[in-house]
Amino acid sequence: MRDLTQGKEWKTILLFGIPILIGNLFQLFYNVADSIVVGRWLGTANLAAVGFGFLIGFVLSAVSFGLSLGNGICISRYCGAHRPEKIRPAMNTGCVFLFWLGTVATVAGWRYADQLAHGFDVPPEAFGFAVTYLRILFLGCIPVFLSNALTNMLRGGGDSTGPVCILIGGVLLNVALDLASVIYTNMGIAGIAFATVFSQFFVCLGTILYLYCRYPEFCPRFPFTEFRLDVWKESLTLGVPSMLHQLSICLGFLLLQKLINGFGSDCAAAFAAASKIDSFVQFPTVNLAFALSNFLAQNLAAGKFDRVRRGSAVVFRLGILMAGAVSVVVLLVPEPLMRCFSADPEVLKIGCRYFYIVAGFYVVNGVMQIFNGILLGYGKALQLMICTMFSLCILQVPGAWLLAGTLLGATGIWAATPVGWIGGVWIRWRFCRKLAPGIFRFEGGHSTSK
Repeated sequence: MRDLTQGKEWKTILLFGIPILIGNLFQLFYNVADSIVVGRWLGTANLAAVGFGFLIGFVLSAVSFGLSLGNGICISRYCGAHRPEKIRPAMNTGCVFLFWLGTVATVAGWRYADQLAHGFDVPPEAFGFAVTYLRILFLGCIPVFLSNALTNMLRGGGDSTGPVCILIGGVLLNVALDLASVIYTNMGIAGIAFATVFSQFFVCLGTILYLYCRYPEFCPRFPFTEFRLDVWKESLTLGVPSMLHQLSICLGFLLLQKLINGFGSDCAAAFAAASKIDSFVQFPTVNLAFALSNFLAQNLAAGKFDRVRRGSAVVFRLGILMAGAVSVVVLLVPEPLMRCFSADPEVLKIGCRYFYIVAGFYVVNGVMQIFNGILLGYGKALQLMICTMFSLCILQVPGAWLLAGTLLGATGIWAATPVGWIGGVWIRWRFCRKLAPGIFRFEGGHSTSK
């Protein structure tokens, strides 16, 4: 495990954060590969189905990621406070809980896939493809839940590098299987889904083997049967609000997807492609914020409040710089980016309109993500959940529904996005100012906040 309480703050955060960024970019590419292959070889209806399936997969990942994030922050605190004897029980308990939760999700998802597609108004021409894709995708719940749990716990201990190599292997395997399924078989969208699930099993098993080989003293006892109620309760105090924060994001985007589906397959396909590009663009600041949260948790547990303040200052500056750079790039070349997913003229037109409205506000989104990292690092997951519900579920989603009912149509949905981000920065700033006032004294002095 790696100690984040030593060394230059900027160097410590970057060395820890860059592998997370690389790993999560590949994780995103894990899903984007499906969309590129489907859009190019299987058509617009299949692309719309994969776009909807991606959002459902995002919900599943959000549940496991949010819950296991509590374990990860707890392990960060144990490392910062030099209490290694508590790491193994936390890993065991997290794996047991996420394994059985993944089992329940698999059964429920297979049973209710068609109801999900119907409830979110998937266009008729994409409905059958969406149900097929979803049912197969739900077969990967257990490996997704376990790999997210183990990855978060390893990162909590300061190891952000090991899981990345495994994830890269899984992504490359996914891409190869995607291409093989459309070129050499007639499985269609089912082949794409099976390729994703097979790759997820590869990543899960690889992460388990890495943990057993690299950290035998901390690794869970197979088959993950040890469960500590006290550790579970401690992790859930952070994990449940983190999960609800993630689910608030998912719920907001699912409601937006339902609204977008009402404008037809072209609009749904454009949003599916644009949201993938959006995810790539926002990933640098999202992952920088995640690295900051682990850095803060360890240093707060160690009582090193000056490092907390200086590290936060570094991340704010880097986040604004990166978000500004990608904003310029996307505004200059939106159509070539969209062409990676579709050559349909109407899909390209809708996607470019989205970026002309949204891309200029990526810096606002970047600042919002850094505030997320601060709140998580201080263990304020409940406050983060409240902030997300305010910005997304109170401002952005209702705003999208109201504006979409005017002459703006689908353009009104895109226009509501910056409104949610601006409101999100405002409410997060108010929480951070009250909970951690010293965090904003970037130069000189000594913070007394905890």
